[in-house]
Amino acid sequence: MEHQDVTSKERGAEVDVPLLPAPVQHPSGGGSLACCNSKDTGHDAVDSSSTVAMSVGFYMVSAITMVLANKSVLNAVPDLPLVFLLGQLIMAVVMLRGASVARFITLPALTAASCREVMSVSVLNVVTLALNTYCLRAVDASLFQVARGLVIPFTVALTAANLHGGAPTRISPAVLVCCLLICLGFTTGMLFDAASPSYTGASLARDMTLGALASAACAVHAVAIKRVQARVARTLDLAYLSNAVSAVLLVPVIACTGELGALAGASAETVWRPLAHGILVTGVLGFLINVAGLLQIKVTSPLSHMVSSAARGVLQTGAAALVLREVVGPARMAGIALISAGSMGYVWAKSREAAAGRGAGVSTAGAKGGKTKA
Repeated sequence: MEHQDVTSKERGAEVDVPLLPAPVQHPSGGGSLACCNSKDTGHDAVDSSSTVAMSVGFYMVSAITMVLANKSVLNAVPDLPLVFLLGQLIMAVVMLRGASVARFITLPALTAASCREVMSVSVLNVVTLALNTYCLRAVDASLFQVARGLVIPFTVALTAANLHGGAPTRISPAVLVCCLLICLGFTTGMLFDAASPSYTGASLARDMTLGALASAACAVHAVAIKRVQARVARTLDLAYLSNAVSAVLLVPVIACTGELGALAGASAETVWRPLAHGILVTGVLGFLINVAGLLQIKVTSPLSHMVSSAARGVLQTGAAALVLREVVGPARMAGIALISAGSMGYVWAKSREAAAGRGAGVSTAGAKGGKTKA
């Protein structure tokens, strides 16, 4: 359900952008489609304040609606999470193909060779989406942001372990402090919320494990996407191919879980209808949220994007309380606040590091130019 987050360097900082489809959003703002790189501008608004306001508002409304819609469907058909996920993957592929037929975009042909190129990332895609789906089914929508709050720390850990195949990266003290703050938010939000009347989960250990595994899978998937992007021409092509292959890979997984049998004997009124409506609504919303995410990143800075994502988390919590009647306790709010603060601090720290790196590069180039001139 939640589609994977692709980490892209946007104006000197790492930001999360969506990959289709995006039923559940990354705590810091991503979903799962194509990433969009823009040139360094040094300021927030590229066009105008009204454009920024509209793009941010569109993104926040789409993202909040998406999470609530997914949680509502999972509440209605809790025994069919993977069937629901399969429907969303098919919807994503159909909508992308429709956009291609209408000549809005161009897509590659689905060939054996192209599918082999994305096989590894598609396997990870299925694992990650399944974990995120089970995680959202297990916890409240207002707690999901906390449960899946460890994506940034896991990403930093993978970078420190040099598993991305690039040059060794030194982790700055500021980034480490932000990661510790996020981990504190995860622990506070999960442990203390479990002791309050607002907690509705069946098992704290299970919910924390699902959240940690889902976060780790998102980080590993982002690394895999970076490697595959070197072989696939465009990120949009990668989104289309990986979702198509993921849909095929998910079918035998569903068969092994017994969901097909449960679907065959299900009531049209209580299962088939809400499932079909949910797939249709979330499929369209997933497409819109990817457009919204790309548009927001295009017209705002990484820090502004993260601030709006933090605000979205707060609004999402309020919406879950109003629409889904969830009880939001102080521990849950504290966890969301700590994770949001750590996430914003992380982007700020990465922005400062990138700016310092560019400054050092300019100084070095100037020094070399001076020597040559002399």
